[in-house]
Amino acid sequence: HSAICIDRATDFIKHCTDDGQTFLAFIWLHAPHLPVVASADDRAPYAEFDVRTRNYCGCVAALDREVGRLRRVLAETGVAENTLLWFCSDTGPEGQADNAPGSAGPFRGRKRSLYEGGVRVPAVVVWPARVAAGRTTEVPAVTSDILPTVRGILGEEAGLPDRMEVDGENLLALLSDEPWQRARPIGFQTAQQVAWNGPQFKLVGDRKANTFELYNIVADPGETKDVSAQHADIVASMQSDLSAWLVLCAADVADP
Repeated sequence: HSAICIDRATDFIKHCTDDGQTFLAFIWLHAPHLPVVASADDRAPYAEFDVRTRNYCGCVAALDREVGRLRRVLAETGVAENTLLWFCSDTGPEGQADNAPGSAGPFRGRKRSLYEGGVRVPAVVVWPARVAAGRTTEVPAVTSDILPTVRGILGEEAGLPDRMEVDGENLLALLSDEPWQRARPIGFQTAQQVAWNGPQFKLVGDRKANTFELYNIVADPGETKDVSAQHADIVASMQSDLSAWLVLCAADVADP
């Protein structure tokens, strides 16, 4: 699957660069989403493990190889230096920990959960012309930030409808290693679950049950201790902001 996706992406990139055109490509790689199936060649280096592990490791190895191929194409076409490349997962590992591969490490929950194990994933940004290699940051970001960041790079006149309110924020200052912090928390919702991720505190709720928990994700990234009883004022403030954000989301669905 990874090879098929990268085949299409590299064909597109070569077509654009041959014509001297800039390009924007979103490449949604399936791996290592369940069901995880690797080729015999990619399973072979992991023969000492069980079948599930062989397929999982082989699938990840194939993904890594294909991303490497994408980067070689960027270099061969002469655009690697000034191409902004983002790489991240969309969620934490799929399935239940006792019968599915992948790990959320020390974090609570997995895919389809709004605890950190479901939403906190690593990411890599490569942009040789603008981003110094080897830097790391603990500042949280979200894929919704890609649109306003690209818009910031192109100039604020880069077209968006006047009425469009964007969830994300421009990360250009952060990428340039300048002091920066988010203007507001990151919101999530799925089914009845909602979350409002701030720089220190995170509100997690069940809308149907109207129950909320509060975690200090700086001191307690594993979300082991609900501190809502000790910070009723923070809970109330975050609930209010979250509710306002959910209203905007509902309005966007009703009038896209």
